[in-house]
Amino acid sequence: MRFMVLVTLVFVMPAIGRINAHWLELSFIENMNVGFLISLSIVVSLIILDKVNGYDFKPYLVGLIALILKHSAILT
Repeated sequence: MRFMVLVTLVFVMPAIGRINAHWLELSFIENMNVGFLISLSIVVSLIILDKVNGYDFKPYLVGLIALILKHSAILT
């Protein structure tokens, strides 16, 4: 279930990016950074929520690492 939640971020981020580009008129790199910060904050909040409630948060750690690797690959 937790991996399914992480997969939804793949589909939500382009929509958020287009909203940011249209309404806030951000450049491509600024838009990528805002989208990354939004997705990073979602994953970190899910990790904190699961850790507080005593659930298994390790799938979110895998997603966090994948997210960081994806963003660093795009920006380099």
